Amino acid sequence: MRKILRNSALVLAFALLLPALGGPAEAAASASKVKKPIQTFVNAVRYDKTALALKYVDGQAQGALLLGADWSKGTPAQQAEFIKLFHVVFSQIAFPKLKDNLQKIETILYGAPEEKDGYTEITSTLVVLHPMKKQEVKVRYRLSETKGAYRLVDVTFEGDESLLTHVRDEQIRPLMADGGWDGLLEQLRGRVAEIEARRQG
Repeated sequence: MRKILRNSALVLAFALLLPALGGPAEAAASASKVKKPIQTFVNAVRYDKTALALKYVDGQAQGALLLGADWSKGTPAQQAEFIKLFHVVFSQIAFPKLKDNLQKIETILYGAPEEKDGYTEITSTLVVLHPMKKQEVKVRYRLSETKGAYRLVDVTFEGDESLLTHVRDEQIRPLMADGGWDGLLEQLRGRVAEIEARRQG
């Protein structure tokens, strides 16, 4: 009798657990919610719709990753200006490289979303047409999630460190060490001015 009760308890436990885990349909719906903003972002980059692409980028999360503990030390005005300026710089760093890989795309295959360090990550395989043979480029996206809406935080091309890691270590940290928030924003203003000048020239 005790064995039967124990077995019944196990069956009940699994019955209660399974709805929480969700079935294939629920997993597919969840994956679709993650892939959709990435697909919109990728198409926007591919066709030079920078403003649309940036709507799918989470500047707050990028700022927190780039500045670490210093992010919370900035005023709301400083944080807002950083996001605005960095978006211009980020679009100049990340978008051309991504667009270059998108020019001769045959198809894009997406893997299953994974949870990592408080973010959702998903890998895409870009199948590129080539005169001699097909090439594959793997791109990993890191996304934040707020109330069911996903936005891009970072991009990693296979074989490279992530774009934010490179920018943080090579530029943001040295600038913060030298001049703090004021120095960082001053340098970003100068960088954006150079970008705008090149666009107009």
